[in-house]
Amino acid sequence: AETIHVNETGWWFEGGSFNESTTPIQSAVNNASDGDTILIEPGYYSIANTIDVNKAVNLIGNGTTEQIIVNATSVEIAFYFHDELSSIEMKNLTIVGRNNYWDKVILVENYGFLEIGNVNVTDTDGWGIYAKNSTIRVKDSKIKASRCIETRENSYIEILNNQIDSSSLG
Repeated sequence: AETIHVNETGWWFEGGSFNESTTPIQSAVNNASDGDTILIEPGYYSIANTIDVNKAVNLIGNGTTEQIIVNATSVEIAFYFHDELSSIEMKNLTIVGRNNYWDKVILVENYGFLEIGNVNVTDTDGWGIYAKNSTIRVKDSKIKASRCIETRENSYIEILNNQIDSSSLG
């Protein structure tokens, strides 16, 4: 398995050359293979499109949640994990959502297993995490959303040691 690094302006394989990109996280996912780890370096990442994850890749912030912020205020879905049977993890990130009732900051659909750890989801009027036909574990995270976590259609969720703040039932 490879390690791919991401910063605000591009991505590179461990020991490889830098690839400039206006969508560095998505570009890293596109160039990764199952089992790879994408290390997101400290920075502020504004995304204009959903980050589409249809591979078994780990998305790991290479720092604290205060250092790695994904601004998703212009998209309906920030991270879309789908159609994968393997286990992966997402950790050490802050994701800022937008104030739209139907938005989903993290959408997990038809996924084998996703572990979300030390991830802050904040300021969304929609769902913080929405799972459909998937198994997820959320631990050591902070979810602040109108509808924090929802599961549908054969989903299983394990919630461990989190801070949940909802302005309505979630």
